[in-house]
Amino acid sequence: MRVLQRSCIASSPHSYSHRILITMPNKGVDIMTTTTTATNAASPNPYGELAKTLLEQERLLQVERFDDRDAWALGGTVVNHIFETGIDLGTSIFRPNGTVMFRYLSKGAGMGNIEWMRRKFNTIAATGHCSLYTWACWQRDGEGGEYADLAAHNDYAVCGGGFPLMTADGDLLAVLTVSALPHQKDHAFLTECLAAWKNVEIPRATIIG
Repeated sequence: MRVLQRSCIASSPHSYSHRILITMPNKGVDIMTTTTTATNAASPNPYGELAKTLLEQERLLQVERFDDRDAWALGGTVVNHIFETGIDLGTSIFRPNGTVMFRYLSKGAGMGNIEWMRRKFNTIAATGHCSLYTWACWQRDGEGGEYADLAAHNDYAVCGGGFPLMTADGDLLAVLTVSALPHQKDHAFLTECLAAWKNVEIPRATIIG
């Protein structure tokens, strides 16, 4: 991956947009546009609020164990949801060492989605948080923030679509990833599947932008 251009455009006295042009070998150019809203004490930062919601999702979706049978059951839940919604999507469940426990690609998904899922896994393995959380923190904190280096690295994907399966003690047991939708919708899709699989209710992560 190579970043071709970064630009910051003020759209009002209170907000500005980042426009990033990214090229990946054999995959063309992708454009990511994000909008950051300046805030004060009376107006909470939307990315900070999103990060709080994502931490609560992570807490509610913790697991006590996760083996091959669990991977098959969770993977089946995701695939059934793909069938029910009629969308094209790829999904992978990774072990902590990066090997694949489960993978499914619908007709419209392909090798590019496999690459995005690999990079989302790497982000989670490095941070211990869902990949949308790292994106929210990056948007909140800017280029000097904790995850800015990951955002510039071609082995990581700082965007939604990957979620850790962790114990309450913080042990990473597996990582669920999806790819093909806009990244915040990737996150919404996989957390819906996780909540259904665990039979728990979780707060919804607000889509920003």
